[in-house]
Amino acid sequence: MIWIALCWTGYYALHSLLAAEPVQRLITSRWPGSTAWYRLAYNLIASLGFMALVLLHIQLPDEPLWEPAWSRIPGGLLLLAGLLIGRQALRQYDLGWFSGLSQWKGASPLKAEKLVLSWWHRRVRHPLYFATLLVLLGIFLLLPTDLMLVASGVGWAYLLLGTRLEEAKLIRLFGEQYLSYRRQVPMLIPRPWNPPFDPPVDLPHSPITTS
Repeated sequence: MIWIALCWTGYYALHSLLAAEPVQRLITSRWPGSTAWYRLAYNLIASLGFMALVLLHIQLPDEPLWEPAWSRIPGGLLLLAGLLIGRQALRQYDLGWFSGLSQWKGASPLKAEKLVLSWWHRRVRHPLYFATLLVLLGIFLLLPTDLMLVASGVGWAYLLLGTRLEEAKLIRLFGEQYLSYRRQVPMLIPRPWNPPFDPPVDLPHSPITTS
């Protein structure tokens, strides 16, 4: 069980390492042509690594933690909610750019980033990460096994850490604008009793960056 946790930890660590700006600058400065395909290669490595770990899970013996009959309905609802919220959050992105296909087809790798203030971003700072938390919890309730507990636990821990790293990047990019936004909007879990964030007139409304 420990080595499965290490596999997932290594996967997420590699994911963060390749996404880090210093690593990207190092690779693209050493191989200038890599700027066109870096994002596409990054997503391909992430997808292949994830699929390899899923296949590994399927082949390993797994013990149920409880009879899942009672948890199937809440698990299914959480999974569906996460998928729907994730779909809505992804619609705020330039998916060609997000996937790396635009850069690969010749678009300039340099693109001005703008603070996302979509419907969901006015209620939670990282709706895509919130959606992922719901998906992980939903899958665990549908398949409450020891391996899924490990995979979900490592995933939740990574999301909390990844959110902190993303926040540091956004503060560097947007400064006081983002700090003002952060003071008024929860990080990962929406608060239904809070009014949605009402941005000042001078805060950009165009979506592109936060997760």
